[in-house]
Amino acid sequence: MAPVTATTMAAADERHSGIASGINTAVSRLAGLLIVAALTLVAGLTGEKFYEPAAMEHGFRVAMVACAALALAGGGLAWLTISSEVFESEPAPGGDLPAGVLHDFSCAVAGPPLRPGREAECHPIAADSAAR
Repeated sequence: MAPVTATTMAAADERHSGIASGINTAVSRLAGLLIVAALTLVAGLTGEKFYEPAAMEHGFRVAMVACAALALAGGGLAWLTISSEVFESEPAPGGDLPAGVLHDFSCAVAGPPLRPGREAECHPIAADSAAR
């Protein structure tokens, strides 16, 4: 899950990071619920077969092959569609690279906090004022 979450968060703008994280979490949990429900159908474990040891053994093998195929298909899809460019740092207009900014900042918000689409103006705190 960590690579998917990192890719999702890196691809989203900062102002959309909350919604990107929420959608990522919701989709991953829903997918987990759906695959657990679907695997019993794919493995043929319906009705009374669920209580037969031979059917459970065969169903388990079928389910594991299906999971392996889905994992390979997902890996191939990710290899072909996810670009590593989302992990590249670019300076903001008139700014520095994120790794180059190692200062404390004071951000003045001219309105209620967490207001969508509203960026705060941040200014570096001077070293002499931080010591006070």
